[in-house]
Amino acid sequence: MTEDTYNGWHNRETWLVNLWIDNEPYLYERANECRSASEIEEMIDEVFENEEFSSELFNDLINAALCRVDWHEIYKARKEEEELQQQTAELSPSQK
Repeated sequence: MTEDTYNGWHNRETWLVNLWIDNEPYLYERANECRSASEIEEMIDEVFENEEFSSELFNDLINAALCRVDWHEIYKARKEEEELQQQTAELSPSQK
């Protein structure tokens, strides 16, 4: 594991954003509807643009951290989870 990896993710920022998406039902649903890493990134950008932050410094720090997020890794994780859920749903009750 390199210095920048975190909990099996590319870096801590990527892990944190994915954790946040997984724990917020609204974001979870929206992220699962995205068809590309760019769409997930745009969705998160929209969330931050619509929120009022009390400090420009805080906003700059958030933006710097979001630049390090590996959006492709998050998208890949969403698709893998979706495929696993589909496979599980396709199993007959006797196979579960």
